[in-house]
Amino acid sequence: MGRAEFELTGKGMELFGLGRDRMRRVRGSTGVREAIVRMDQLVLGAKAREALGMALAQARNPALLMDAWGMGEKVAYGRATTLLFSGDPGTGKTATAEALAAELDRPILVADYSKIQN
Repeated sequence: MGRAEFELTGKGMELFGLGRDRMRRVRGSTGVREAIVRMDQLVLGAKAREALGMALAQARNPALLMDAWGMGEKVAYGRATTLLFSGDPGTGKTATAEALAAELDRPILVADYSKIQN
């Protein structure tokens, strides 16, 4: 499978409400909002909890992994922590992403694919 990269245009930024100093805090709407789900609210199996813990460690310690441990010499691009969730509706993909964002004290970008596809 090929690799895909996306960059938001000015119009895309506008559609998502991504102004430089603006953050929407409306639950369920498309845009950037404050993450309010917490990790302790999730019901996860041991493997999923361990995988999320490793992702959090990577997100919190990029310099340690890339510089001190030398992974940056092997990874030329794509150094950010990236997760891909899959599953049926209602399985907790969005809640998990939101809990990770809250754990990292970051906002969450909610995108409705049906509104941005063309």
